[in-house]
Amino acid sequence: MLRGPQGTLVGSNSTGGAIFVNFKGPDLDGGIGGYGEVGYGNYNAVTAEGALNLPISATLGVRAAGFYRRHDSYYRDIGPFANDAGRLNEKGGRITVLWQPGSFSATAKISLNDRNTGGYPYRPIPGTRFAAYRVGDIRTLSFDTPTGNRDLGFQAGLELRQELANGITLRSLTGYQNKRIKNLFDVDGSQAPAAVGGEISQDYFAGEKQYSQEINIISPTDGPLDWILGGYFQRNDIRVRILQSEGGSPTDITPVSQRTTTGLFAQGNYQLTDAFEVQVGGRYSTCKATDRGFVTIGRGIPGFPADGLPVADLSGEHDDARFTGKVALNWKVDADNLLYALVVRGYKPGGFNSTPRRSISKR
Repeated sequence: MLRGPQGTLVGSNSTGGAIFVNFKGPDLDGGIGGYGEVGYGNYNAVTAEGALNLPISATLGVRAAGFYRRHDSYYRDIGPFANDAGRLNEKGGRITVLWQPGSFSATAKISLNDRNTGGYPYRPIPGTRFAAYRVGDIRTLSFDTPTGNRDLGFQAGLELRQELANGITLRSLTGYQNKRIKNLFDVDGSQAPAAVGGEISQDYFAGEKQYSQEINIISPTDGPLDWILGGYFQRNDIRVRILQSEGGSPTDITPVSQRTTTGLFAQGNYQLTDAFEVQVGGRYSTCKATDRGFVTIGRGIPGFPADGLPVADLSGEHDDARFTGKVALNWKVDADNLLYALVVRGYKPGGFNSTPRRSISKR
């Protein structure tokens, strides 16, 4: 975990700190082993997880891990679709392969997660025009449209490390993520008729692909001075589709976005004494955001184009760049206590929203 705003090792959007999560990899010296756990509870709750470590040779090993969780919904939908909002059906797995023939090592990881909850359970808010259509107790739902919620995530990563004769390490980190979210909402949460603004449904989809590459040159850490140099590239391709129908009148919002982030950074740590360490670093980051898409109305309604009439253009772009840095003094009081003082500048790129974007009027 890195405390406070980050301006060197970690770049944009880490203004509150950063947490690094490392999964356990293959153990080449540990032999074949693993663990397994299962559980059962009320609402037909079932849990299971396990892992297997498999050293194939002195230089090659595989570790596989997975889990499964499910339970019935805590709610009951009395609407015409008998939705199962609030249930859980989730499963995931990860495979890690390590090849370490001497001073070179390669670690590849692939993971997949699939989470299905049947939709979000909610009831009309008291004081709104839909409050009169609340029925039953807090666990009674009354939707008049289908509901659903499913999250899918795929991750792949490859780390290559080469330690040179002088102790310097060259490292490459390559990453890919593909995430999908699919939701069906009964927006008003009730069986209110169209006459009072009910019968509002929304079909929401969001997908994001992320590609990243980082290169590091890392010094040995056995002397008073250690340092790291690096470069970073990341691209995010984002697609959103919001199809909303209110009383049979559809409104579609379909933005497509691309975000490209780069960074060059360096940081050095110098041990003044056994108790005091100075850290100095800097980073130059760039960010480019590009959007396109439209807001359209009337899809499928006679008198409108087949795909709807565009009423707003969501296109736009934004470029941003910033130099950030860090100066810190760490005092290791004893084995259990650390005091520090730092001056650091974080960075969060700017952007744009749809408010000033041009509207398209019907001619």
